[in-house]
Amino acid sequence: GSRPGSSLLMAPPPVPDRSETLVPRTSSPEAKPVNDPVPDETIEADDPDRYEQVAEHGRGGLGRVVRAVDKRLGRTVAVKELLRHGDDSNEARFLREALITARLEHPGIVPVHEAGRWPNGDPYYVMKLVEGRTLKELIAVHQTLRDRLGLLPHVIAIADAVGYAHSEGVIHPDLKPSNVVIGEFGETIVVDWGLARDRKGDPPEPESPAPVLGSDGSCDITPIA
Repeated sequence: GSRPGSSLLMAPPPVPDRSETLVPRTSSPEAKPVNDPVPDETIEADDPDRYEQVAEHGRGGLGRVVRAVDKRLGRTVAVKELLRHGDDSNEARFLREALITARLEHPGIVPVHEAGRWPNGDPYYVMKLVEGRTLKELIAVHQTLRDRLGLLPHVIAIADAVGYAHSEGVIHPDLKPSNVVIGEFGETIVVDWGLARDRKGDPPEPESPAPVLGSDGSCDITPIA
């Protein structure tokens, strides 16, 4: 028999299926279905006018980050574009950075929302817009021991984010205070994963030379045969 009061329990209402709104538009019935993998070189922009660029947010050696408005979802995002054209290795590095960053899902690492190509073929990817001051800037203005100790929660958050990345086989080789952004509400984000090493996907590195200690205490490097 049913328990007393069980007749008052109601099943939750069904959630309407709106997934069709996220299906890329196709121009012909022969287009590939959504779950059919498409080689990267054939990916086209779903809507080149979706992101309304507002202003440049930052620039590096390989690309630039632009503040933009996602007109479909009504939110401000960061769009990273490739700047150094004409070299396939640059594009490969750019796409590798997008894929590695997208794989790292952690509160201390900027999330990637989308990736694709503009109509002219240039790759791009879309991230959460991270704003605030760098840890380097905060260290400069926090001069006393008490103030410096107040930054420890951010250091712990950095260690947590980097530890998670290591568990995924990803190493950030350029970790420094200028590559950590502290948001207005205390959020701590490790940025700039462009030089990250992926132990799961990258080819193995050559073995380092073995150090040899001399009789006089000096240390020499002898290549491994």
